[in-house]
Amino acid sequence: MESLIVTAVVLLRKADQQWDFQPTSDCKFEMSMEGGEFAPPEDVVLGRGVFTLPKTPRPLHLTVRATPTIKRYWPVTARFEYKGKGELVNLGSRADDDIEIFEPAAFQPASSIDFPTVFGFGGTFTSMVVYLSRVKDVTDKALQSINKVPKEGKDWVGGDNWLPAWRSKGRDNVNIISGGMLDGSGNLEFQPEATVAPEVVSRVFEVGDVEAPRLIAVSWPHLVRTHQFAGPTPFLVYFHPTIGQAASDYAGHPYPFGWPYLFFIAFRDTNWFGDPLTEYPGPKGLAYQVAAARRSAVLAVPVNKLGPEIAAILKAEEMESYLREIQAFMFRRNNAYRPPGLGHVALSGFSAGCGLLMHKFLADNQGHSFVEKILKELYLLDPRMNPSGLAAQVIKWADGNASERRVRVYISTPESAYLPVVAQKSFPKLPFVTNSASGLRTLAVTTAATWQAAAKSRGASPKTVSAVGQFGPMHELHAGTLVVHALKNSGFESA
Repeated sequence: MESLIVTAVVLLRKADQQWDFQPTSDCKFEMSMEGGEFAPPEDVVLGRGVFTLPKTPRPLHLTVRATPTIKRYWPVTARFEYKGKGELVNLGSRADDDIEIFEPAAFQPASSIDFPTVFGFGGTFTSMVVYLSRVKDVTDKALQSINKVPKEGKDWVGGDNWLPAWRSKGRDNVNIISGGMLDGSGNLEFQPEATVAPEVVSRVFEVGDVEAPRLIAVSWPHLVRTHQFAGPTPFLVYFHPTIGQAASDYAGHPYPFGWPYLFFIAFRDTNWFGDPLTEYPGPKGLAYQVAAARRSAVLAVPVNKLGPEIAAILKAEEMESYLREIQAFMFRRNNAYRPPGLGHVALSGFSAGCGLLMHKFLADNQGHSFVEKILKELYLLDPRMNPSGLAAQVIKWADGNASERRVRVYISTPESAYLPVVAQKSFPKLPFVTNSASGLRTLAVTTAATWQAAAKSRGASPKTVSAVGQFGPMHELHAGTLVVHALKNSGFESA
């Protein structure tokens, strides 16, 4: 007799900073043989599905499906070829597979054992483990959706099918902020123009059974390894501003695959469309900024929803869970089924993404091990709203481990609430960049005039120079260029 035993496992917290995959009985198993109908196992023992395999044919073609009975995990399916005597081969993906359904890497390579048949019991038992996940790859679906451009989006990208692949295209002649940010004359200081081409795997993940964020856009640098000997994975998480202030841009579009959600957050926050200083000051180009700073960090951008914004990920337990699930998903693609856990993590926010979202995250998660032991850096990119409350939470967090935690604050108006970040009592002449004695904290104030002068000196057109002198584009440039400065002065490893 030859049998196949399938066990489902899920990633769960076991103890403080300890996560592991544990078997779950909250899963139904089905199997199809030689393209026939799916059928349940003959027996279920301790949550494991036991299938008896027919004696012929060999090879025997199987399709195994695991469907969780709790909504937070996604179903997965894969095809196999059973050659007999315990040899089960994963057939991988086909070009026409729906990757939301077929996920061969979720099935760990099988093992087998032979028992002598005694009193009718025995034979070859092949055991296989399937990994259920809270995230699934929906990059193809996101690409199809973002390529169907509504009328209001045609001014941005033109017609349909404008994006050939969900990726970060190389950009030439880009101005990259220096590690010091200002020169001796108080002007913004940039490196010589350079080509920036992020070498990343770009994916969009959907999170199961949450209202928001349902999607997380991820840029995973090739240099952040995913093999079995790799070290802990570093992450940079970015909070987009609350979108209620731009409700008209999103109203009437379905969440999460409506065009504005995908374009303005998942894509535009990740990509530059040209040089942000002299051509396109709006897009944030975060994947490019990571590459330009030459630091190793996986970028994760949760996609807001009108109303709840990114409510679920504002819980430290959930944020840690999503990052670990994304990590596990990527490691499985390299046949590594026991990822090393999270490494250095930084949290960045822009505008109301600081004053509302980052503030709530810090205030609500005091004492959580993710915030206390894994989160190492905060980047505040021209924060708006609630300066006193936000500054108090940031300083409280930073003081909790002052010898390790980094804080970088970049503002366009001299808000005194942030002076204690660098133990400063007043603002010197603007613009300025001030570091704490340890170098772990920065407070920078750059005005519209500062940015306008920079754009002009770097060859921007009169139209762009005029635009950069206005609040909106200047405000956006904080997030679109200064993450490079924060990363250059970060604790992330050099790439």
